[in-house]
Amino acid sequence: MLTIEDGLAVDGNVAVEAIYPGPLLIVPYARTISEAGTAAIVDEARRLGSLGNATDFSGGTAMPGSRTAQLRLVVDGVTYDLTGNPDLVDRCRRRSL
Repeated sequence: MLTIEDGLAVDGNVAVEAIYPGPLLIVPYARTISEAGTAAIVDEARRLGSLGNATDFSGGTAMPGSRTAQLRLVVDGVTYDLTGNPDLVDRCRRRSL
């Protein structure tokens, strides 16, 4: 889950090695984010309709046991818990010239 609060973006989704012996400590990835960056994320969420009553963006395509993505947005004190199918998201691709 990605958390953005007090100028810090923390990604709690960390890869865990599925081998023995596994890591004893898993540290989330964190970096700073500006107020303009936070505002840009909120503006994009509004533009995409993610701050309304709809919470399930999986499109009904997630099979039982498959992975889903969860995103929690807290905007102006209101919490939005969103679910989606990450396989339906278009990835950014680098174009070669």
